[in-house]
Amino acid sequence: MRVVRIRSAVSSAYLVIDDKVILIDSGHAGQADRILAAAEKAGVDPQDISLLILTHGHGDHAGSSAELKSRLGLQVAVHAADADRLRRGENGPVRPRTLEGRLIAATVVGPYEPVEPDVVLSEEISLKRYGVDAQVLFTPGHTPGSLSVVVPEHGAIIGDLMMGGVLGGTFFGRRPRLHYFLEDESVVPASVAKVLQHAPS
Repeated sequence: MRVVRIRSAVSSAYLVIDDKVILIDSGHAGQADRILAAAEKAGVDPQDISLLILTHGHGDHAGSSAELKSRLGLQVAVHAADADRLRRGENGPVRPRTLEGRLIAATVVGPYEPVEPDVVLSEEISLKRYGVDAQVLFTPGHTPGSLSVVVPEHGAIIGDLMMGGVLGGTFFGRRPRLHYFLEDESVVPASVAKVLQHAPS
């Protein structure tokens, strides 16, 4: 199994390559070409991607989903609690915790191209049915429908459950801290504990 990180200016997408391939997150709008090029560089035929699973419904993680679905015909999966955000192409409530968060919200929060999800998750699942030995965990806090994907021997892809460092990870990038935006900060400790319980050490 391999995990390939695809970086963009404001977020990352991930290819998980096993018997089949899944894509986790699609980045902000306009990232489809970058993602497809990264897949080809990793030796993956983009047509072999069996599923796009979104860690949550914000535009910096879901913004290229409609284009990828249109170009590849792939299925898009999201937690039920964030599905309407995807259908509307709207971030929903963005609740900054800090001054830094308020400044960022003013510049990065905006609508994105809507897309109808094909798989609406109402329970945690194994991704083996999509050809990848990984597990979906529900980890609310950043949004009600935030989820994480645990990949054996590679850790967990947690979306925006937590963040690293200051100024988007520019400084102290390996130092974990709460995200700029949390819709329900009270549930974050339980979500983090769940990831730590399930993720490989």
